Amino acid sequence: MKNIINNLLRAVSIFGVLSALSVPALANDGNEMWKDKKYVYVLGSNRVANDDSALERTQGFGVGFGYFLNKWSIETVFHGEVAQDGNENGEDAKINGISMHVLKFPFDGVPGLFGKLGFGISEYSDFTTSSDDDDYLVTNFKLGGGYIHKMVIKDFEFGIRLDATYVYGTREERLNAQRNDINSPHTYRDMNYSLGVVIPF
Repeated sequence: MKNIINNLLRAVSIFGVLSALSVPALANDGNEMWKDKKYVYVLGSNRVANDDSALERTQGFGVGFGYFLNKWSIETVFHGEVAQDGNENGEDAKINGISMHVLKFPFDGVPGLFGKLGFGISEYSDFTTSSDDDDYLVTNFKLGGGYIHKMVIKDFEFGIRLDATYVYGTREERLNAQRNDINSPHTYRDMNYSLGVVIPF
């Protein structure tokens, strides 16, 4: 819980500084969200694991592509993460995956605020096991929300985006049938915090 609070405070502080610096560059139309536009999304992330200490300090990055509709957005994000604590062999466990998200912007008064539902597949590589490192797949279900702060600097539009997402993952059961089970949770209940830039075009 302490790690969750510390990471949340860190993300909010960074977002606050960026928002304050952007005040002179805000568009005249306020922070009304984009409509009928494609976009690219680049992010950095930090995972807080609730079920396994080896993934507690996992950091990563991602690149996404999406489309803004009227108060909705759909996107596909490719992401990679590295566990900072390393495994028993001194190597860092890695997580690579792809996710699809649906974003909903429900409030006219706060147009940048959104809720998020998502689904994805991740590959966990070089993970510590009882005998050796192993690779396996995890199916992820995501629920979260965030805020996009729209900005304009010299006619260049972009947005600073902050997300907080609960990730529920289930490991592939077929591993049990093929060999002795690996030293890894069957389910993951993690929090993922990300800060990124949205560029519409």
